[in-house]
Amino acid sequence: MTRINLSYLSKKTSPILLQESYAPIVEEWQSRTPGQTVVCITTHDLKDIATKELEPLFKDTAKRFIIHSIPSGESQKNLNVASGLIDVLCDLKLERRDTLIAFGGGVIGDMVGFVASIYLRGINLIQCPTSLLAQVDASIGGKTGVNHPSGKNLIGCFYQPIMTFINPAILSSLPPEEMRCGMAEIVKYGIIRDTDLFEYLETHADKLSEYRYQSCPEHWQHIIQRSAQNKADVVQADEHEAGIRETLNLGHTFGHAIEAAHQYTGYRHGEAVALGMAIAANAAKAIKRLSEDHCKRILTLLSTLNFDLTIDHTRITDYLSHLGSDKKVRNGQIRFILATAIGETAVHATFSEDELIAAYQSLPQKGASS
Repeated sequence: MTRINLSYLSKKTSPILLQESYAPIVEEWQSRTPGQTVVCITTHDLKDIATKELEPLFKDTAKRFIIHSIPSGESQKNLNVASGLIDVLCDLKLERRDTLIAFGGGVIGDMVGFVASIYLRGINLIQCPTSLLAQVDASIGGKTGVNHPSGKNLIGCFYQPIMTFINPAILSSLPPEEMRCGMAEIVKYGIIRDTDLFEYLETHADKLSEYRYQSCPEHWQHIIQRSAQNKADVVQADEHEAGIRETLNLGHTFGHAIEAAHQYTGYRHGEAVALGMAIAANAAKAIKRLSEDHCKRILTLLSTLNFDLTIDHTRITDYLSHLGSDKKVRNGQIRFILATAIGETAVHATFSEDELIAAYQSLPQKGASS
């Protein structure tokens, strides 16, 4: 088992465990909390897997082990669904020392984390990410939240799990399009701080672009561990996004606006982030902050990894209107993270509207003939 020790200046610890089996999860849980009841919240489509993988491990150690499932999808990530989950916890009379397990992708992790943070002002939380995106990004660092009609993740807080348990083998059940969403975040780490990871992705892109974990598990394990370590290094230095953690937003500002404009149904999160990174690379090149060579390498890697780098130019006005609702607005200015080289970033907050339009227009029109 690989263990990444994640500690914060606040003295909180939140280890990340990586193993192709959930067997060690109970021993780690027992060592960190004396609670009696464990409630696993997952989605309907993952309930059978949670029952098979987790229930046998907890049935002889927890006083109660309960699985509760909800529908899947970004549309579930709202205050109404969160309130319904709190009703469930109240009915079960959970105490502060008891534990919630978030067993699912980023939506489950964000929402269950948010519920854990506000129920009884904080209950124990274990993150068990089942998607690639959640394993390398969403489950690490304590960001929780739900969406609001005005924007993505506008309601939430920082709340650390007692551990994050990553089982890469569960990715074997994921369809390629879900694996591709997680790859966007992995590419992000390479762009913002890890040139070795970026070069590894370039070298193995042809195999990785099949998006089948079982075809090259050693490659997937390497990039998952490397990404988790990168995320841990950043967030433990900046738990509440007051400094270096802001670099993790590369591609997200442009991408979140696309997601919001399409009401979170037209694009998966990773697809929008990939578009955002491509737009940001072109924008950085246009203002001479990023060399043409490095911009080309970023766009080429994204294309080789089978990301669709086209957008609907008729929706650009909608994208611009949603940029102003981004969480990263400060003093009325949007703070964009731009790559200045592969492995380096800078904040830029002085784009004009014309420059923003040009940034979106730098990608080809969706559906246009080549």
